[in-house]
Amino acid sequence: MVMRVLILTGGTVEENFAKDYISKWNPDQVITADKGLLYAKRLNIKPDIILGDFDSSNKDIMQEISTDKKSSVPCEKDDTDTGLAIQKAIETGADEILMIGGTGTRLDHVMGTFGQLFYAHSKGVKAELVDANNRIRVLNHEDTISKKDQFGKYVSLIPIYEARGVTLTGFKYPLKDHTLVFEQSLAISNELEAEEGIINAYYYKSVDSVDGDFIYKINVHTKEDEAYLSQIMRKPLTIYGMTISMKSETGAFSVSEDSSLSAVSSAEMQTLLMTI
Repeated sequence: MVMRVLILTGGTVEENFAKDYISKWNPDQVITADKGLLYAKRLNIKPDIILGDFDSSNKDIMQEISTDKKSSVPCEKDDTDTGLAIQKAIETGADEILMIGGTGTRLDHVMGTFGQLFYAHSKGVKAELVDANNRIRVLNHEDTISKKDQFGKYVSLIPIYEARGVTLTGFKYPLKDHTLVFEQSLAISNELEAEEGIINAYYYKSVDSVDGDFIYKINVHTKEDEAYLSQIMRKPLTIYGMTISMKSETGAFSVSEDSSLSAVSSAEMQTLLMTI
């Protein structure tokens, strides 16, 4: 069974929209972060967990809510209240997280909340940040969007640093094996033409290679690369600036001394932030 956790946090909340969206999403658990507790009261939602430093809302409201799981944290700390709420949701076993109240006038907090989407993604948890005009989530490798489930008219893809091999099918502006970079706005405001749109990026697989006391982690970018590496290579293979060879006597891959692992470290960031 999928566990859904709603996080109400202290940004801007359009209450009529939030009430309808939350009702349809049907969360199993509700966590409020700071001013999110006030929104919970207005929406007539009982939180399961209350946390925050309450620098943006009255602490007295905390006493009005009946729950055993209340946590007041100091204003000076290493995480935002939203960040703490995301961590708590994952600790409690969330499979999916919906954040409402994570957008608003504080752009620094909004961008920090984008980072929390990536944190949840890194833990294998699907997370979405939603307001009345936007739905934002992290994609990796492949995803399908259907018109019947689409949120709004436009689909935008924002690469975090760089995304290679991006192919868009079923869109008004298709792409084929394209490299998207953060400093360009090519993939903003696309639209679905087919009933379903398919987003693909490069295939990834990590290969752990042991050579003596060293372990190399090699990012394999395509299925063709994996096919090469699965064979016993008779000559070194160069992929994105790394020369990789196999020791036939041990079957271990090794990276040449003049190659730098940092040369491809940016490839690990080939994740897309999608707004629909």
